[in-house]
Amino acid sequence: PKKAAVCRAAAGICDGEESCDGVGNDCPANRYASGETACRPSLGVCDPAEFCSGWAATIVMLSDGSRQIISVLLPGDMMSTALLVESKPNCQVDAITGVNVLFFNRLDLQALVQKNPTLFDVFLKTWVEEKTRAEQLIVDLGRRTADERIARLILGLAERLSKRDMARGE
Repeated sequence: PKKAAVCRAAAGICDGEESCDGVGNDCPANRYASGETACRPSLGVCDPAEFCSGWAATIVMLSDGSRQIISVLLPGDMMSTALLVESKPNCQVDAITGVNVLFFNRLDLQALVQKNPTLFDVFLKTWVEEKTRAEQLIVDLGRRTADERIARLILGLAERLSKRDMARGE
């Protein structure tokens, strides 16, 4: 097995250098094809990550084997703000399209956030947005028809894409 060391140099601003985990012989993936899983509880530890390109979904596996999509992740979204403090994810993240993901070392990121109040504010704002979307999902599932839920999903995605200057047309 490899010792914990850099196994792939950074290829750009949204592709940090990759370090081996000290156990396996492979460098961690940062590119996932549509349908591949980037993170799931059964894999154990999952570091915080930001989606650089592509779309993914956070998914909870239900006891009957079915899957419930919790949220759609867009470029610029964190995989989960909880991964800043939790090492094991509470949901699965699957690529909807091909995605590039930038993983961060949790301890390094925690130290950086503690030293930089502005970065802490960014994480706090991101957490609040995640929580607000989760609360809205609860209301949508409990109070809206299927057509209304689909409309809210589309309008919500359009709004998020527009805020990131990623929407085309009117």
